[in-house]
Amino acid sequence: MEHKVLKKQTVSQMCFVCGIQNESSLHMNFYEMDDGKVVGTLNGKDIHQSYPDRMHGGNICAALDETIGRVIWTIEDIYAVTMELKIKYRKPVPLNQNLIIVAELIKNTPRMFEAKGSVIDENGTVLATGEGTYFKLKNVDKKAMYANGIEVSVPDDIKSFNY
Repeated sequence: MEHKVLKKQTVSQMCFVCGIQNESSLHMNFYEMDDGKVVGTLNGKDIHQSYPDRMHGGNICAALDETIGRVIWTIEDIYAVTMELKIKYRKPVPLNQNLIIVAELIKNTPRMFEAKGSVIDENGTVLATGEGTYFKLKNVDKKAMYANGIEVSVPDDIKSFNY
C-alpha cells in the first residue's frame, strides 16, 4: 500500500547510521509518514558486510535501533536513548539493494516509549524485525543541535513509500 511522506527528518554529520560526513555510515534517511510511522531507507555497501553479499548483523541492529528510536519524533521534539532492544533476524539482508525499515510506536509514557520496526526488501519480504524501549532525554535541546550544524536537513524528492 502506498503511504505519503509528511516530513523528512534531519540527519547528523557524523552518526554511524545517518552521518552525511561519516564515510563508514549507512547513510540512512528517515521520513514521517501519513499513517504515523517512520520509514528509514537502507542500502548497505561492501564496507557493511559480514559474509559475502550479506549485511553484518550489527549494522542491521543499528539501522533498526535508529529508525525505531526516531518514531518519537513524530509526536515529540526530543532525543531518546535505547534501554532495551530485541532483534530477530529472519532472512539474510543483502548489500547494494534498496531496503526500507518501517517503524511504529507501541506505547508512550512521559519518561519512555516502546516501538517496533521491520526491515523490508523491494518485494515486501520482512528480513529482520526489532522491538525496543527508549528513555526520553528531556535535557537535550534538539533545536540547538540543528542551529549548531550537528543536525542537518538534506532535501530530496521522495514523496511516498509502499509497504
